[in-house]
Amino acid sequence: MKNPSETKIWRYMDLAKFISLLVTESLYFACPSEFDDPFEGYYLKSHFEAFSKTVRDMLSPIASLIYQLNMLKES
Repeated sequence: MKNPSETKIWRYMDLAKFISLLVTESLYFACPSEFDDPFEGYYLKSHFEAFSKTVRDMLSPIASLIYQLNMLKES
């Protein structure tokens, strides 16, 4: 095991933001455009596909009902 003084601690914010958090008792939220990760905020393909299926399943009965109503108007 490493010497404790050599152990890295994961840093979520710089010291200035941490002090600001303590002084103001409020959280800092960075603008997403400032994130370093180019994929930050993107959906995983599997999540997108599941969401798309859910939306299709929800809208399909509505589309069918609209079609039936339009057919009734035309008759």
